[in-house]
Amino acid sequence: MYSVCGLTPITRDTLSFIVRKCAHMTEYAILAFLLYKTFVHKQNPLIKSFIFTALYACSDEFHQLFIAGRAGQIRDVCIDSTGALIMILIIYFILKRKDKKGL
Repeated sequence: MYSVCGLTPITRDTLSFIVRKCAHMTEYAILAFLLYKTFVHKQNPLIKSFIFTALYACSDEFHQLFIAGRAGQIRDVCIDSTGALIMILIIYFILKRKDKKGL
């Protein structure tokens, strides 16, 4: 059992869950970035990148419904989509800052 600042006990399962979900968020953030780079010369690349990433998260969870020992969960779609949203927001604020400096 681990503890955070000696206050809250964290079990190995809880720590494993946190690490796995953070990894998923990171993977989907990278996917959103790569899709943005694909759509950068199209109209609304940030929106398209987020939508495609969220749809992929949905399809991944749907696929898991057919795998023994796995379960598709809405919670995981939300976690994956949050990773994508964080990346989209990072890109948005970087672009906004560049536009402001360019003026």
